[in-house]
Amino acid sequence: MNKSERMRALQEELKRLETETPSMDGDQIEQLLFRMNNIGYSLKRIADSLGDIKRMMQQDRSEL
Repeated sequence: MNKSERMRALQEELKRLETETPSMDGDQIEQLLFRMNNIGYSLKRIADSLGDIKRMMQQDRSEL
């Protein structure tokens, strides 16, 4: 899933939440969006770390 697809999915989720929970005010929606962005950033860091681990393991295999 590329960045534009993820953003579109997040926007759709936000729209769904806005329609399902009309009691949310603008600040709550902004907090939710901020948290969702933090989760996305954390997932990217985890994926990058896993990629680094994979490269290190491949490098170790080639040295044997």
